[in-house]
Amino acid sequence: MASAVRAGPRLRRAARGRELRALPRALRDELGAALASEGALVPFSLLRSLHAALRDAGSPLRLHELLEGSELHLPEPPVPPRNPELEARLERIKARLANREYRRMTRDVTGRDVGFQTVSPCPGQHRLWGALRHSALPGGMDTMARADPSVSLLKRDVQQGAHRQESTPWEALG
Repeated sequence: MASAVRAGPRLRRAARGRELRALPRALRDELGAALASEGALVPFSLLRSLHAALRDAGSPLRLHELLEGSELHLPEPPVPPRNPELEARLERIKARLANREYRRMTRDVTGRDVGFQTVSPCPGQHRLWGALRHSALPGGMDTMARADPSVSLLKRDVQQGAHRQESTPWEALG
């Protein structure tokens, strides 16, 4: 909580000049000492005395006029020391969260089970090649065979190879 004011140029000028000559000498000396101190902090108690003296002297000056350009001095709040038990608990929680985040980021890299499905480097890769072998390749060979008759021999070899690859797993079973 604020307990002092950092003096502005208007209050300094009034203290050096003749504007406060009607005030008691002790009050002027106290104000001069406060303005000469480090940071020119004027405590609220001195401001109350100054306000009362200005009123008693019948001065045309008002306290709010003297405080133009001044700032409230707000001291830094004291920081209480942290509890070591809570610090240790906080470190454990941070480590646990970091491990959980690391496991989340690397779980599909290992290829282990995640839920109901197994993660593989390229899911559906074997189905993709099978579909290309049976649909795209023979169709592409037909198109190329119309343009160049020598491709039809290649088409026949590819289809026989594809047929052999399809039947191999079934032949092993039965």
